[in-house]
Amino acid sequence: MIKVIRAYDMTSRKHTFSVVATDKGYTYVFSDDKNPMFDVKKRQAMIMERIGTDPKKLNVDEYLGISTLGLSNFYFSNAFDEPNQKIAIKTEKIALTRADTADNGRAKGAAIAVAADDVDQVFLDFPELHEQLSSEDPDQEITASGMIELVFAALGGVDPTGPNAWLLDYMDGQTAEGYVGDLVFDPQLTNKETGKE
Repeated sequence: MIKVIRAYDMTSRKHTFSVVATDKGYTYVFSDDKNPMFDVKKRQAMIMERIGTDPKKLNVDEYLGISTLGLSNFYFSNAFDEPNQKIAIKTEKIALTRADTADNGRAKGAAIAVAADDVDQVFLDFPELHEQLSSEDPDQEITASGMIELVFAALGGVDPTGPNAWLLDYMDGQTAEGYVGDLVFDPQLTNKETGKE
């Protein structure tokens, strides 16, 4: 018999790891085996030493129970059956990867929402800038104040070591080797496109 439970972080409610158990033992499953949340072997040895029971006498439900000892920062799903241990581990890895992807998407969505609010605030503070930028006149020049504030709001800040660092020189009154067209709004996206990491 193979059973699985999923661990969710108490604060973020994110699926953080899973436990796959059989009558012979249990395995912690993380999305990235190279960076587990804790040292699995040490934890299992500590638990078995603490309970002081012959492992051969434990069943799958008891293994699931002891796998959660001391993990008070997590809550666990109800156990569900799986027909095959290898398939269960692969399925849980996929579920964890999806949870990571969804979490990253939510973080990016929140950052975009904050940037949008900041841009709206700049347009409220500099209505003439908004009027000039939304003009349909192809010869309209941008003379209003607030352009730098708008750029910073859209970027969400400037990393002094990043691709938009020239903006900081510009603001300090130094000669800046860059133009508005050179702005990088998502450095990670640009690095993927150019093959740089």
